[in-house]
Amino acid sequence: MATLIPQTTAHSGTSEVLQPVFTLWYLKKDITNDIAPYVTRVSYSDNIKSESDTIEVALDDTDGRWLDKWYPGKGDTLTLKLGYSGERLLSCGTFSIDEIEISAPPSTVSIRGVATSVNTALRTKSSRGFENTTLAAIAGRIAKKHSLKLVGGIESIKVDRVTQYAKIDVGFLKRLASEYGYAVKVLSDQLIFSHLGTLRQLDPVKQLSAR
Repeated sequence: MATLIPQTTAHSGTSEVLQPVFTLWYLKKDITNDIAPYVTRVSYSDNIKSESDTIEVALDDTDGRWLDKWYPGKGDTLTLKLGYSGERLLSCGTFSIDEIEISAPPSTVSIRGVATSVNTALRTKSSRGFENTTLAAIAGRIAKKHSLKLVGGIESIKVDRVTQYAKIDVGFLKRLASEYGYAVKVLSDQLIFSHLGTLRQLDPVKQLSAR
């Protein structure tokens, strides 16, 4: 999870404060400037071992506007970028609003979203059996079913028999892959397999201050 906070760095004998910034689009409208005065936290979770990435936007709602005309619709989309002023922002993707939590006191609103790549079909429970096959073949079959491109190298692992019993496809595949040391996630039009042992040996691509 990345939650941006200010940092201080030395530069020519002085200190510069890195200013965390974000852009947020609601449906097809840029709402960054409208909501910025009310935002208390923006967080993004790139969940390598979960079905989907998630975001959360926490806002102050002292004047109650989120209970009225600003109340978002569940299922509507949010598109988020975040980073530091003067630097290239990280594109987090587009998310479908999955949960809206309103609490008081103090009056606050938390809007949580799940990556839109995890669609309704992927969340639909299925039951089936696989026999005399391989992990790669099962992954390929599920990817084809949902018109996804299978990405990542999968070793030749034989699977004598496994049953998917009333489980969503991506959840079933996640559980099966974890038994053999792999992580699975859906990103855009891709079904991504990552070997956990290999991932642990790689250097970070980008680091953000978190708390």
